[in-house]
Amino acid sequence: MTPPESYAAAVEELESILHRLDGAVDVDRLTAEVARAADLLAFCRERLAAATVDVQRIVASIEAPPDLRDERDGQDDRDGVSD
Repeated sequence: MTPPESYAAAVEELESILHRLDGAVDVDRLTAEVARAADLLAFCRERLAAATVDVQRIVASIEAPPDLRDERDGQDDRDGVSD
């Protein structure tokens, strides 16, 4: 399978396949179309899973208590005194 350039390209190709499958389809072509659609769906699921993990990590860092955020930045001003 040639991987799509992006998630958007994969969705666009999936929509194109669905449109072609909506009409009369040659049985020999059907197998190839369905196989390609399955590959594209797997690609999209992987991208979505990766994006979900990234967004959860970002949100967790935003929601962390201030002193934990400071530690992540290499700063420690819990005592209220700046260096």
